[in-house]
Amino acid sequence: MKNTFLTFVVFFYSFSLMAQKSSINLPEGDEEIKITTTVPIFSIYITDKGKVFLEDQEIVKYTLDTQLKYISSKLPEKLKFRKKIFLYIDKGVSYEVVDVVKTELAHVNIDGYI
Repeated sequence: MKNTFLTFVVFFYSFSLMAQKSSINLPEGDEEIKITTTVPIFSIYITDKGKVFLEDQEIVKYTLDTQLKYISSKLPEKLKFRKKIFLYIDKGVSYEVVDVVKTELAHVNIDGYI
């Protein structure tokens, strides 16, 4: 008896949620989306051979933080704290290489750049 009642309550609740979701009518998207702020994005790639690239430039080990700080110093003041970093790592990379890169990124973060 309790199981039947509980099943009925769950069914009724989920049906009412589906009814609410299906009754939403969104407007047509005729207008163009305008972005008013710029967010600097840096892509860091780690190959399966352990090589590290910042965008398309190969980075020597233990210099990633220095290069990111240098690039960040050229940005306008209001953009320095809006940076985004995307880290792309091949499947075969040893975790030691990833740890080195993450440590260097943490050094940049301590200085307030990322």
